[in-house]
Amino acid sequence: MNILRAIPLTGQVADLVIFALLVLIVLYLMLPLRRRFLLRGTAPSFLIAMALAGGTWYLLERQWKLVPEGIDVRIFIASGLAIFAIGLAIARLMSLRSSPIRGRRKALVAAGAVLSLAVAPMCALAMGNVVYHLFPSAYSLLSAEGPRTISYEQAEADRARWSAISRGSSQLGENVQGPADTSPSSAVVRLSLSNSASRFTTTPALVYLPPVYFSGAENLPVIVLVSGVPGGPDDWFSLGQAHLALDDFAASHGGKAPIVVAIDANGSQFHDTLCVDSKEGNVDTYISQDVRDDVVKRFRAAPQARKWAVAGLSRGGTCSLQIVAHHPDKFATFINMSGELHPSTTTVDAAIKDYFGGNAQAYADAGAEKVLTNNAIANGQGPGAYEGVAGRFIAGDEDRAAQVDLRQLDRLSRAAGIDSTYIEFPGKHTWQVWRAGFADSLDWLAQRLQIS
Repeated sequence: MNILRAIPLTGQVADLVIFALLVLIVLYLMLPLRRRFLLRGTAPSFLIAMALAGGTWYLLERQWKLVPEGIDVRIFIASGLAIFAIGLAIARLMSLRSSPIRGRRKALVAAGAVLSLAVAPMCALAMGNVVYHLFPSAYSLLSAEGPRTISYEQAEADRARWSAISRGSSQLGENVQGPADTSPSSAVVRLSLSNSASRFTTTPALVYLPPVYFSGAENLPVIVLVSGVPGGPDDWFSLGQAHLALDDFAASHGGKAPIVVAIDANGSQFHDTLCVDSKEGNVDTYISQDVRDDVVKRFRAAPQARKWAVAGLSRGGTCSLQIVAHHPDKFATFINMSGELHPSTTTVDAAIKDYFGGNAQAYADAGAEKVLTNNAIANGQGPGAYEGVAGRFIAGDEDRAAQVDLRQLDRLSRAAGIDSTYIEFPGKHTWQVWRAGFADSLDWLAQRLQIS
């Protein structure tokens, strides 16, 4: 396994290997079997690759802007080379029909073309992994371990059994066995939270329940996790491996850890609500009222603001600060990882038009910057409404845009009376930063949320 850990799937080495492999595939496929192959196979394949890669870049980066922070150009280059290779491989296979070569050589050429058809798209996918740091090593790819997932009904049944066992109750009866494990373990529940106040239609949330929950603990603190765009609740446990960090924390704290609720604040992977109440959905109301009320009711969580934190990445990081800035009476702690100074889509003007009907004042009021600034001015740089509120701003040491925005928000937060800090972790706008940032923040969160 140590050998697998030593095989990097990200970084400059992986970057160079992928591009080198794509170029070698293209050069191999361009070796003509017939004189007319270069004209009939190469030119059309190249034009198609340029059109698809260039057209996709234009639509995603200039027209739709599906990814707010932009898509790394390496992905488009790798995709273009992969499409070019696929076109060449198809042309190569088609040319074999009329090729004069026979026997073993023809079989080898066909096998090479088929192998290229498989390897080229894999290289393009691997470049996505390099850019977004999804799996840092071969070991992480092979050993990706998801959380134990159970239904809400099963969670409540397990909690009842373990609570009875821990109390030494006779409720189970002499012939009834408790859970098979010798002690309760954490689990993740997927369920749709109430939207009675917001009427916001969204996908189910994922709720991490620590071992102590199944022993009957009540009034546990809560961390709400908000993903970016594109993204969803599952990302926190698949790419972010939040459950592994939480399990490690629980193991060193006698099974104690917070309840963690990963929510979908956008309604779908690529939809962007800006985490505000607008015609795109009443997301602020959903988080500040529906999520809080339902989690407190379903999981007997603590209702006090000091026991609630919200953490987010990218657009979710922007959301985390917005929620705390507007609702310090409900959330007293936040972690803003790689967030933005202003909530926006393609441009601020577009956000004002599309989400607020052209009302610039409503847009300003919805963000965190103006709220923090007004509080600092109104309270003479004193604590004011944010007394007892604390937060972390986390950026990658190569993510220049996030560094500029988060440093500014950190200054505004401290001026408004929030006990905030700015931290950098190695990496860009990727899960390399967010995985490390969340795991590193758990001890700090435990102190904030009063987990003994």
